[in-house]
This record gives sequence, structure tokens and C-alpha cells, in this order.
Amino acid sequence: VIWPRLVFLFLEHSSAIVIVGASFKSSKIPPMTSEIIHIENLTYQYAHTDKPALIDINLSINKGEYLAIIGPCGAGKTSLALSLNGIVPHMTVGEMRGKVFVEGIDTTQSQVRDLARIVGMVFD
Repeated sequence: VIWPRLVFLFLEHSSAIVIVGASFKSSKIPPMTSEIIHIENLTYQYAHTDKPALIDINLSINKGEYLAIIGPCGAGKTSLALSLNGIVPHMTVGEMRGKVFVEGIDTTQSQVRDLARIVGMVFD
């Protein structure tokens, strides 16, 4: 049985990111409830831009959940993904407020090379 979860993250006035998640539950597999990603009040604005790419994002993702992050161009999907591996804020110019934790590690207090051991991304 799949239990979907929808989270709408509104960015700016006309765009939004939609995160579609599914937890897979089975009587043969124990439930996985440990949190692997936790985002608290994340706001990020790139330098020399008028509006933040991310505004007050709050999100919790547990082991065993599969997520699709979808939204229009410029909604903040890539910025959100880059915040998970520390590229935002360590390798971008801008201002970040809030916290991002991956497996309990605060991404603002860790180096990108260390986070790369636990966070991988492929963009197509």
C-alpha cells in the first residue's frame, strides 16, 4: 500500500514547488520512521536578485520515502536540492537563513566534500 504525501511550498506569488512523496508500508518490512532530511525555516536569496529563491521552507523526510520535487522554471527546485548537499550556501553567493540537516548533520556547519559522501545528485 502506498500512502502519498503532498506538500505545497509557495514561492513568490505565482510559482510553487510541489513535493510528492510516498512511503511504502508492508507487513513484511518494519516501518522506517527515522528522519534523514529536516529543513527549518529555510530562506535563500542569491546575490543581486530582487526576490528570494526559497522562502520559509519547512520539510521533514523520513527513510523509506520517495519524493518528486516538481514546479515551474524558477520556482526554487534546484536551490532546494543544492541546499541538501551544502552547495547552497557554501559555493554560491547569497544570504541563507534557517537550517538544513541531512542525517543529523547541519549543512551550514559542514563542508561540501564531507556532505558529498552522503548526498548525491544528478541533474538532467
